[in-house]
Amino acid sequence: MRIFGCETSEVHGQIAEVCRQLLDDAANDANDRSFAWNLIHDHRVGKEWAAEWFQRYGQPRSRQDLHNALVAYHSGLRERSFETYAGIDGIARNFTSRAEPGSPEGGSLLVHVLDLWSPPARAIWNHGAISGVGVLARVGAFNKVSPRIPPGIAAILESRSTDGQLPLMDAFFAAQRDYLELVDRSRRRGYAMATLPPVWVGRWEAWRRRIGASAEDWCAAVGLSKDPGRTPAWIALLQYPASHTRRLIRPTQLEAGWYGRHFPTPPDCGRELGGRAVEGRDAIASASGFVSLPEFLHAPVPWAVEHWLAAGFPVLPTAHPVGDPASLRRDRATHWRCLQQEFSGTEEWMSRADE
Repeated sequence: MRIFGCETSEVHGQIAEVCRQLLDDAANDANDRSFAWNLIHDHRVGKEWAAEWFQRYGQPRSRQDLHNALVAYHSGLRERSFETYAGIDGIARNFTSRAEPGSPEGGSLLVHVLDLWSPPARAIWNHGAISGVGVLARVGAFNKVSPRIPPGIAAILESRSTDGQLPLMDAFFAAQRDYLELVDRSRRRGYAMATLPPVWVGRWEAWRRRIGASAEDWCAAVGLSKDPGRTPAWIALLQYPASHTRRLIRPTQLEAGWYGRHFPTPPDCGRELGGRAVEGRDAIASASGFVSLPEFLHAPVPWAVEHWLAAGFPVLPTAHPVGDPASLRRDRATHWRCLQQEFSGTEEWMSRADE
């Protein structure tokens, strides 16, 4: 059985059978198949972590089991963060070290593309509204399950200018900091309160050189997808130094979840180099000499409005969907070719982008 980039006869190899079923069933869509293909090849998980993860999250032996295990793992990153991050560090060994050549140094600038109506952002808006933080005190209650950002927030963002959006964004970041402080206080008192999920970031300079002034560009360059039900999605950009993150993590498919627009990296891409984001714009990614954007994860940290201002862009809405499922296989094939250009061992590790 081949799983996580190697042949194994150990019990966690049962996940390989689940992946094979996902690949063999023609009824499964491109995302399901891509996810399974990624798990089979993702050597970044590592034998020791694969065995530990399999045991820790219920020994998944079916599609539903595997889905539930990923949900439990992601819940652990929020609800049992100390224990879960310790596993990523001590067993998976996917934390990078700033002493390693090629890894982001403390002063290296990172970019986070922030969807202001993602589940963690909704939790922040709600906390700010309930706590009466800044202008959020006037926004009032809203429907957290709606696919669209509340009209009271959207009306302020519609100015599409930094000056017009500044009071709202200042309140958002104040609410985020207060939320994290509340989590910390609650845990110190022995109460369970979920923190925010890990943050995906890229290298600022590499990202900035390849994007234009559109929210679609920002999302596509880091591999985000936004379906028609999420159009418009309001997108903010944050820029901050790597030193603000404490430590960076090389992501794996386990952190990406059931998401086929993620893509593992070949063995000669060391953990200090992070992962590689799947570029969602074929014309850009097909350019000669194109190198995919490095990507990392880090645990949630307090943000400030200065991080948004440093990026130099107002919050903008998407005008159309991003990351069309119909283009997934094309984008993955292009990404695989990009990896071939960057890493000589790509084809020996993964003979093609999808089965």
